[in-house]
Amino acid sequence: MFQSLKNYFDKQHQLSSDEWDVFKKHLSQKQLDKKTIITFEGKIEKFLYFIVKGGVRKYYLKNGKEYSIDFRFENQFVSSYTSLLTQTPSRQFVETIEKTTLYKIEFNALITMFNESIAGATLGRLNAEELFIDKELREASLMLDNPDERYLNLLKNKKEWLQRVPQHYIASYLNMTPETLSRVRKRINS
Repeated sequence: MFQSLKNYFDKQHQLSSDEWDVFKKHLSQKQLDKKTIITFEGKIEKFLYFIVKGGVRKYYLKNGKEYSIDFRFENQFVSSYTSLLTQTPSRQFVETIEKTTLYKIEFNALITMFNESIAGATLGRLNAEELFIDKELREASLMLDNPDERYLNLLKNKKEWLQRVPQHYIASYLNMTPETLSRVRKRINS
């Protein structure tokens, strides 16, 4: 059990067998159905999750409208990160979009790993860097690119999403209506 996470770590920065043994004692597995909310707005995030199989969406809800902000799939971490790291109420929802298997680690165990293991701290930093880069690239695209460019960027860099994520979520992520996304796709595919 937990082999996919061990393989992921080994590609990033190998943990010693002792470090891995300590870390895996704090892991547990969850199997969730599609459309299961993992983190609710207003609740404090207590866990960091690693996706073994399936997909997860992060979104905000305002005046009854959902705003998709990220999608995560196999071999990626997911959480309401600001809530987790600050231990304050989340402003976002985290929800499965497919039947999903996750490993989870509780916040305090994660912080202990970061503080007591150089390899653990390195893995935490590498994950944070990946998330920061993704967030900055998305922000730049939303601010600087037109709808066609945003879609082409998604097509180039996250093509898997187009096969696995419902189109209305993709439209929300790209900051356009589903109708605009349909017109953009028609223009690009013609």
